[in-house]
Amino acid sequence: CIALTANAVAGTKEQLLKEGFNDYLAKPVEGKDLEQMLIKHLPKDKLLPDDRKIGIDDLKDMKELDIEEAMKYCLEEEIFVEAMGSYIEDMEETIDTLERLEKEKNIKDLTTRMHAIKSSSRTVGLISLSEKAADIEKMGKEERFDEMEKELPSFKEEYITVCKKLRALDFSS
Repeated sequence: CIALTANAVAGTKEQLLKEGFNDYLAKPVEGKDLEQMLIKHLPKDKLLPDDRKIGIDDLKDMKELDIEEAMKYCLEEEIFVEAMGSYIEDMEETIDTLERLEKEKNIKDLTTRMHAIKSSSRTVGLISLSEKAADIEKMGKEERFDEMEKELPSFKEEYITVCKKLRALDFSS
């Protein structure tokens, strides 16, 4: 038995163990702490394997994602999941870099960054983002910074929205 108690003063654990409890958790109980406690005390044959990772089936309802297109580039689900994890991991740095380059009016590097976003977005099946990045990249190559400046805010907003949706899933390996 595991005791759940609001009493977290010194000596509580010893008292509860003396009364026959196997362990205790102080309230409010955090989900992660409860999970660890259950793993610690449940018989191993009652636990499910911890190797369940996010997969393509978990993403079928995400309208921004074209799984069929992603699989043309990734070929295997495992590669797709790894690529998506990297894509999400790089999001914050990408946004910071875009904002810095935009502020500096550094068209050359901004164009190069949009090229990278175009490619990585297509690789993971985010076709709309890829196409928008391609449009902005073209503006940069043609030195149309005013148009780039107009398009970047909506692009960044969509990019962040999509990445937040993806980040809510577990792409960690």
